[in-house]
Amino acid sequence: MEEDINVMHRYRDSIVGELNHEMQFKYKTFGAYVMFPYSDEKKFINHKFYRSIEKVNIGAFPMLPGSTTLITEHLTKIINSTKLEAKSQRVLMDEYDDYSKFKLENVMVANVKDNMHLNIY
Repeated sequence: MEEDINVMHRYRDSIVGELNHEMQFKYKTFGAYVMFPYSDEKKFINHKFYRSIEKVNIGAFPMLPGSTTLITEHLTKIINSTKLEAKSQRVLMDEYDDYSKFKLENVMVANVKDNMHLNIY
């Protein structure tokens, strides 16, 4: 289900490691996959959740006894990748979040009810 794929996005994006003692973090994962019972791998190759693995490295694999070719090929590709290949295939995320952008700036956050008040602020 689409909700399961969305959970995988949240899991991938929530696992971070500390870079230093100045509150800087980096993502520690590069993908997440949902496995579910389905046997027609040839048909599933065209499914959006399988194709999304190439785009954002989050998606789904069909898994039943005798239907493990797609996951086996994917895991083999990951295992046989060099460190450089793995880094170059990693999906880049915008790690420059709002806190980092503005941490050395004076920023005011205000609820503005109309354009006149916006101009005054």
